[in-house]
Amino acid sequence: MRGSKPWNRGFSRSGGGSSQCEEPAEASSPDKVVHRSHIINTDVTTLEQQLNSFDFAARMNALAELVALVNRGEMACEPERDVVNMHCHTFFSFNAYGYSPAALAWLAKARGFRAVGIVDFDVLDAVDEFLQACDLAGVRGSAGIETRVFLPEFATREINSPGEPGIYYHMGIGFTTTDLTGFAHPVRSSLAAMRDRADRRNREMLARLNAHLDPVTVDYERDVLPLTPAGNATERHMLRAIIRDLAPPAPLPSQGRGEASARLPSQGRGEASARLPSQGRGEASARLPSQGRGEASAPLPSQGRGEA
Repeated sequence: MRGSKPWNRGFSRSGGGSSQCEEPAEASSPDKVVHRSHIINTDVTTLEQQLNSFDFAARMNALAELVALVNRGEMACEPERDVVNMHCHTFFSFNAYGYSPAALAWLAKARGFRAVGIVDFDVLDAVDEFLQACDLAGVRGSAGIETRVFLPEFATREINSPGEPGIYYHMGIGFTTTDLTGFAHPVRSSLAAMRDRADRRNREMLARLNAHLDPVTVDYERDVLPLTPAGNATERHMLRAIIRDLAPPAPLPSQGRGEASARLPSQGRGEASARLPSQGRGEASARLPSQGRGEASAPLPSQGRGEA
């Protein structure tokens, strides 16, 4: 686990229990407080959006600017507290909010997490960026990997994947680099095989889905892969592409407010309310299957409660 510097010491949390980074309370007049807070909040929102760009340089530049705002005393983050989240997926496998490794490091910094960890499915693509971002933000971070394996000895027993006998979620932790050049050949070949196997499984699954949903069809190259920064798609990306393809068109200009807007049967007032199989009755219906109980599901600090 990477060490950290006490970046957030000396900053007070203004606004009572607010969960977002804000301008420190001291200011010369109420007018300046309103004006300056508006400017800073606008800048922070823009920078946080850039954290999830598919461009690595844009992400790291945005993080550096956010950290600089904190270091200059122009905004404050929540004090460090006894909260950790060591099971976060980045957008290199799937994150329902589209969070990059840099965005997760910033989220931990802004919310005062004592530590944060990533465990992407089947790839180590996020490791270098995440650990670099943690060092820059001054948060403790660890990097791992997660995959699914089949254990024939337990083919009739549920292990840790409900409803899937024999399936086991297997974890690796403590990785320090994305570059596998110095690793033994079996390690490199195993990770390459995991990526290839996932790609093959996705394509076969999508072919069956297209046949079932015909005439709705999704093209893997055109519709799914562009949703990923490095081509490591998951079934969640395919689901997102299908939902997007099924989304009703915008109402025509001639439609008044009282006219039907071609709403799909499963849709409520603007939300896709069809419950996915993995969701329990008490879960939020907007949660995608990739989100486990331990994942970072909170919006970035500048986002309102209704934003994704």
